[in-house]
Amino acid sequence: MSDTFHSTLDVFHKAFITNRLGDEVSELLTGEKVPRAPQIKDGASGTYRMLLIATRNEWLYLRLKELLHISGIQGLQFLSGEICTHQHKRVTEHNGEVVWEETDAFTVLSPHYDEVISSIDRLQQWCLSNPDLAAPILGTHPEDLGKSIESAFFTLNTSDDGFDGGEGADFMFCVLRTIGDLMRHAKSQQCFAVYRSTVYDFAMVKPQCLAG
Repeated sequence: MSDTFHSTLDVFHKAFITNRLGDEVSELLTGEKVPRAPQIKDGASGTYRMLLIATRNEWLYLRLKELLHISGIQGLQFLSGEICTHQHKRVTEHNGEVVWEETDAFTVLSPHYDEVISSIDRLQQWCLSNPDLAAPILGTHPEDLGKSIESAFFTLNTSDDGFDGGEGADFMFCVLRTIGDLMRHAKSQQCFAVYRSTVYDFAMVKPQCLAG
């Protein structure tokens, strides 16, 4: 039996953070009360993007954690499920009794656009330079690793683009390619960027310490 784990990367103008994430999370991430912005049609501002990542049995997080550890690369530990900048507990009640609790991990990536982009580039270069180490971790052949990196494409929904299982080198490098492109978009538009996943065993870090 397998479980699918989901995470998202949202990019939007800060003025819309309360609309996107709600009052509590908005104040948690910004340290201020941001009033709701007037409703507009999705995409009308030309800046909102959301990447939905679905991976089976934490495949992406575990493989990235191993690659980052062996390569010594910093700056992507939020994606491997090791750190976050904020946590928020969601509680569901029924007839006054708590029936479900779940804690979301949020990592504010703005203004660390360049650090994230650089970390992705360095990880890809490390994989190309060390295919005999990287390929077994990703379940591929060393000679195929370069093809996976070169053929990576931009996708906002991995499940809709042939990666239903959320596994494999092609899947991981498409996710990294998309995150890099979204960071460039966020930087050019001066957007707020936040990564969200479910908390399991995260270490809390200060926002300014995201990338080493």
